[in-house]
Amino acid sequence: MKQQKQYDDPARFEFSSDSGTLLVSGVNDRHAVILSVPPEVDGVPVTGVGNGAFFGLPDVKKIIIPDRVRFVENNAFKNCPNLKIVELSADLNSIGAMAFAGCPELKEITISCHTHRFDVNSFKGCRKLRSVYAKCPDRIRHFVVAPESDESLWLYLRAVNSACDPHGGYMDKYDATFLEITDETDKFYIAVDRLKNPEDLPDNMKRVYRKALSGMIHDIIASDRVDRLTVIGELGCIDDEDLAAHMDFAGRIGGRCIAYLLEYRRRSGMLKPYDFTL
Repeated sequence: MKQQKQYDDPARFEFSSDSGTLLVSGVNDRHAVILSVPPEVDGVPVTGVGNGAFFGLPDVKKIIIPDRVRFVENNAFKNCPNLKIVELSADLNSIGAMAFAGCPELKEITISCHTHRFDVNSFKGCRKLRSVYAKCPDRIRHFVVAPESDESLWLYLRAVNSACDPHGGYMDKYDATFLEITDETDKFYIAVDRLKNPEDLPDNMKRVYRKALSGMIHDIIASDRVDRLTVIGELGCIDDEDLAAHMDFAGRIGGRCIAYLLEYRRRSGMLKPYDFTL
């Protein structure tokens, strides 16, 4: 039996009337850590989040907005320094300007495939935002995005929206955005996610992602990021013809990567039926 979703007492919030429905206009519990807005109050549906409704909450870490909500106004969640996770409505159409600006810890957000409008500065400065979940008609889909700049994040949110469009969305619109990204950390996480979850991933983009990861190996060895090198190796993106050069460089650096590369060579040598060259 499906567990019924729990919502907070309406008394924790302030509401204002809007043509027979309600907007969340403020929060009475200013030191709440988790907030879950009720979908209705005394039978009247909550359909919007008003301007600055959650502005400046110092302790909140997670906010849940019910599925009837259709819009989020400007500055709605602005300057919440510890906000990490936001679950927005499945019926959401728009996110206003500066809605999440000043939320430096925001890491994960759930949006709707109906969310077609948000400003380039809606997520201004959200440099840790990496996971976007999109509520599609048949399931919730996960996307890794690039928060290297406000423009990059906006591009990815638009691409996520296009990929989830029920009237012909395709992942190629999401994949094409990868070519606009310059930050190596962003490129690493996105390429790894797509190669691990290759839904509708064409061969040409598979090569692009593999090449991007292969091209990072020198810098990864130099910074002794054996965790990243291990992921790249598991995805088969260490070219056999470059392995000797990588090992020579890692040996001179003297970090942890040389041990992994030695083990990688040993394991690849055991898998004789397979050819790792491109």
